[in-house]
Amino acid sequence: MKSLVDYPSILHPLFVAVGEAMDRPQLHPGILAYLPQTFSGFTPDQVITILHVSALTSGDKHGHYEISLTGTSGQLGWKLRPGELQSLAKEALSKDGTGN
Repeated sequence: MKSLVDYPSILHPLFVAVGEAMDRPQLHPGILAYLPQTFSGFTPDQVITILHVSALTSGDKHGHYEISLTGTSGQLGWKLRPGELQSLAKEALSKDGTGN
């Protein structure tokens, strides 16, 4: 499983926000409603989005989360299984000093 060092540091505030929004031990799509609308470290031309894609929609056995970063220099995207995003969120919280 990948760790925070495998992702651009500009995404770390998003992972921290996911960790802070988790109200259960397991990640669930409902937490997306509790994420902030903006994150520090972004320039005005950068937009980050995160969405949940259900297994029914994706045709996969399990759903996943898609993160995209769009700016004047193009678009980057990541597809993460729920366990991967949950692990990154917990790691980000522990490095941020706000988690356990």
